[in-house]
Amino acid sequence: MLGQDADPEAVQAAVRFGAAGYLVKDVYSAQLVEAVLRVAAGETMFDAAAVASDRRRPYRHDRDRLAPLSGRERQVLRLLGEGLSNREIGARLILTEKTVKNYVGGVLAKLHLTNRTQAAIVATLLGDGDWVG
Repeated sequence: MLGQDADPEAVQAAVRFGAAGYLVKDVYSAQLVEAVLRVAAGETMFDAAAVASDRRRPYRHDRDRLAPLSGRERQVLRLLGEGLSNREIGARLILTEKTVKNYVGGVLAKLHLTNRTQAAIVATLLGDGDWVG
């Protein structure tokens, strides 16, 4: 999605409606082309300013909301935030793709999310820290 500004609420609304990426309209054309290609390849692409401004205020998917997740589910969530595929997550954690798929499903259900893009955004907005068990 191409938006007016990097307002975190606009980005969250875009994610709720299924956007796999969000950039502000003053992005350079080369960056826009790169973003479209990355999203088409299955990655997520969000404006760094929107993510940074959202980190400065309390995020509604805070660490307390992650309490139902097991340590392994937190690891999977973190790797989703890095944009890894199920196959790549499996290779990193020494799990089968099917097992990773099950973990992703558990993460989505426990966090009340509808897709892996939303999970990746949650992980990105939480940033690095001790939330990964």
